[in-house]
Amino acid sequence: NLLPVLLKENTDFKFTILQYKGQDVESAAAMKIFVPDLPPLLEILWIQCVLPVILHRLQCRLYVSLKHAFVPYFMRIPKIVYVANIFGSYKGNEFPKPWHERIYSFFFGKNSLLTCSRLIAVSKFIKGYLVEGLHYPQDRIAVIPNGFDAEFHPFTNDEREDKRKEFGLPDTFILSCGNVLPVKNHETAISALKIVKERFPDINLVIAGRTSSPHYARIRDLISKLGLNDSVIFTGFIS
Repeated sequence: NLLPVLLKENTDFKFTILQYKGQDVESAAAMKIFVPDLPPLLEILWIQCVLPVILHRLQCRLYVSLKHAFVPYFMRIPKIVYVANIFGSYKGNEFPKPWHERIYSFFFGKNSLLTCSRLIAVSKFIKGYLVEGLHYPQDRIAVIPNGFDAEFHPFTNDEREDKRKEFGLPDTFILSCGNVLPVKNHETAISALKIVKERFPDINLVIAGRTSSPHYARIRDLISKLGLNDSVIFTGFIS
């Protein structure tokens, strides 16, 4: 949704889109660069070593990335990057990542972000990490929460009832949205449910998101430990 706005407001500029094959990014007005299908470690090297050469040849004057993994450290043009995740630990919480992301974080992650002209954090929590954890100047950080597509709208009563039946949802529940990953902090919602049920015994927690991460097993263990097996429902990913 960002590209049409930029094309409308800045018709004198040329735009190039960096995308993976299979991504649905349609625009006849922009050139496309496809990230090659490589193993994770080689992809990191491509981003850091090959992509800067390509952008230099295209005489790129501004680099905007919606994913902070795509930050070439050695590219010295102005860079604006969206940051939605945390490297390692912050405020006593651990945010583990796959091995290739840990390698990227160690060699390039923090240093690459420090070379950016501006950062856009998706929450105040992420901004706090950038300022306190990376010592990035807070006056160069904007907080812009994730947007949502116009197709999302409040359900009618009939739609709400249909979805309740489709996913087997109870009449009263708390909804927690997000894939089951450490950074989503479902543990707090589950622990809070234990407290809330002391006053409202019929309340349930519904977690909507993918459960394919190894972290799912730790979440299930916490649910069992707190005796909430019958009070937490996982719907899986919902489009």
